[in-house]
Amino acid sequence: MVAGSEVAHVVAYRLVYPNPLERAAVLSSSGHGYFAYTPLALAIGLAMVGCAWFARASQARSTAASPIAVSAWPFAALPPATFALQEHLERLIHDGAFPFGAVLEPTFMIGLALQLPFALAVYIVARLLLRAAERVGVLFRVAARPRLVGPARRVWPPETIALPRVAPLAAGSSGRGPPTAP
Repeated sequence: MVAGSEVAHVVAYRLVYPNPLERAAVLSSSGHGYFAYTPLALAIGLAMVGCAWFARASQARSTAASPIAVSAWPFAALPPATFALQEHLERLIHDGAFPFGAVLEPTFMIGLALQLPFALAVYIVARLLLRAAERVGVLFRVAARPRLVGPARRVWPPETIALPRVAPLAAGSSGRGPPTAP
């Protein structure tokens, strides 16, 4: 959800300020200098998503795991709230005073309106990732081996085993047959 909110944030500034020089000046004057750390934040976020995906896939390997239902309301409510809070905090940290006029800036309403479409896209991606993790986990599911109920084998003492008796004639030493040549 954070990635969707940040992408909507960037798109809003690109729509309102199409000139890169003007956009850079507005971003630096409004407390958006942290955008230089976006690749690092993106890498950390992708690593967290990857770890969660593998955890879900390994959980789905067990037979007791049930599919996870993703609730849509956090994806709809949190990005707009996060965007509004972020815009105010950026200016508060940069200027040192609470920015009552942040809501009236041209990027605020466009950025707020873009939160829902990006939240919907992120919700769909989250559901697809969960479904893929569950299917991969099921593919690698190991069938449970049947367990023996009782001792695995019985040990017999040697004197209780009756060996078959071999007849002397069956061993090739019989006296009957054609005479041998001298």
